[in-house]
Amino acid sequence: MKISARAICLFMIFSIILLSFSGCSKDDGGDRLFKLSLYGNPQNLDPQMAEDESSLMVISNMFEGLFSISESGKISAAASESYDVSDDGLVYTFHLRNDGYWVGCGDFEAQVTADDFVFAFKRLFDPSTGSPYSGDYLCILNSSAVLSGETDSSALGIKALDDFTLEITLEYPNADFLRLLTASPSMPCNREFFSMTKGKYGLEDKATISNGAFYLKTWAYDRYGSNNYIIMRRHKKNNESEKIYPSGLNFFIESDSEKITNDFLNESTDCLISNGENTDIFGDDYTSLEYMTETMGLVFNMDNSFISRDDVRKALVMSIDRGEYADKLPRQLESAYAIVPPGVTMLNKSYRELISEIDKSVYNLDEAKRLWRGALDSIGYESADPGTILVSESFLYADKLSYIAEQWQAKLNFYCGVEIVSQVEYEERAKSGDYDILFVEMKCGYNRPDAILSFFTEEQDYFKFDSSDLVSVLEQTKREESLSNCVTLYDEAEKIIMKQDVFIPLYYGKKYLTYSDEVMDIGYNPFTDQIDFRNAKKYD
Repeated sequence: MKISARAICLFMIFSIILLSFSGCSKDDGGDRLFKLSLYGNPQNLDPQMAEDESSLMVISNMFEGLFSISESGKISAAASESYDVSDDGLVYTFHLRNDGYWVGCGDFEAQVTADDFVFAFKRLFDPSTGSPYSGDYLCILNSSAVLSGETDSSALGIKALDDFTLEITLEYPNADFLRLLTASPSMPCNREFFSMTKGKYGLEDKATISNGAFYLKTWAYDRYGSNNYIIMRRHKKNNESEKIYPSGLNFFIESDSEKITNDFLNESTDCLISNGENTDIFGDDYTSLEYMTETMGLVFNMDNSFISRDDVRKALVMSIDRGEYADKLPRQLESAYAIVPPGVTMLNKSYRELISEIDKSVYNLDEAKRLWRGALDSIGYESADPGTILVSESFLYADKLSYIAEQWQAKLNFYCGVEIVSQVEYEERAKSGDYDILFVEMKCGYNRPDAILSFFTEEQDYFKFDSSDLVSVLEQTKREESLSNCVTLYDEAEKIIMKQDVFIPLYYGKKYLTYSDEVMDIGYNPFTDQIDFRNAKKYD
């Protein structure tokens, strides 16, 4: 059959048009179902009350606050579209979007309004609620008096000016206030729906409601069964105003961390949060993002007559050369010279970029030997009695502490062993003071330096040092309008701790978010371990 030149030309043109259309309809990675294993059943899906990681994971995909926060600490508008602040930094006026809606697994539907935030904060400070987070928001006007029961909640510095305008008045300026408005306790609560649940709010699927990306369709849990799961589906109403990529989420409730890892490696789930113990996650088929939000180190027993001496502690601190063991550490640890880990950000940078850790821990062997010899001479000792570093078996790399003990032995002739005990025994002995030197792990629960610096102000039995100056500086950071001023104050606070030589930072601990190469745009908060799936995409 003879084909004309005109027919060939028409065929080529038609083919080009088809290719053009196929390019326009390219798969955007949306409408996929994402799966994740949770460690343990969520305890409470009430944002003003939830504390466990499983609950917070679900909440982060059910609720939307005034603002959201990225893994780098950048704050973006969410339920609010803009805001104004008075010249004195005390009055915030938030202009809410008018296209946000509440939905649940039943028929309830309502528009998100300013009153939902007013009601949520009144619940937060209601003494009968007993929220564990109320103390974090005491910068709000009259919140302390409401919480103590001295005054009625009507005096609280928060009110709805109209359906979509919210005003919050502070007791004092707080540069960290917007970050507080990204956290779970500041999520809205619909007054009408809350009343309908008759005390079961957040405790079962029919008593939950969503103003975020997904709503809770099914929450199936039997403590004696193995088929426990949570089904969430896309919030269709909110998808109309802002695209929600996944069609839904399936959470599997597990009680074994090894099974959670295997679920991911067997492709039963789409992402995994881990400490990197299983090295398979670093394979070519996966993307593993690394975060440093934990600091580990040694605490001296200040009730020990020898170790509590200033010259002894300073000698032990100054004789540690972190460069000697840096290349011997596993990839999950990094040498630490200061207290605040590099994962903490401020002013859109790592805190450790703003405040160098170089001058925080000084290695000076000659000075260390001089101090050590002077301490022994003053008490008439030829050599120090042996000591012990107490560490829990839950720390996977306890053997790495031998590098510290070996340096003390070689440089100061101080023999110090490493005693590994069960977690239960570790906690008992730490509380009773039955140790010479204690290995501790401190994790940041939110993205600010005081999340870890405040460990030293709490009534911990093992942090026995004068913390009055530290408390004063950290309190001052809560009343600053400028984040730049806060950075300076956090630096001062860190120096106060380091100067007293009660704690030796040794390692920054790493955690990993791992997902397959087919997955993109997962949001993650490495401080709370919340994964935001709103923009998650998957390409088959």
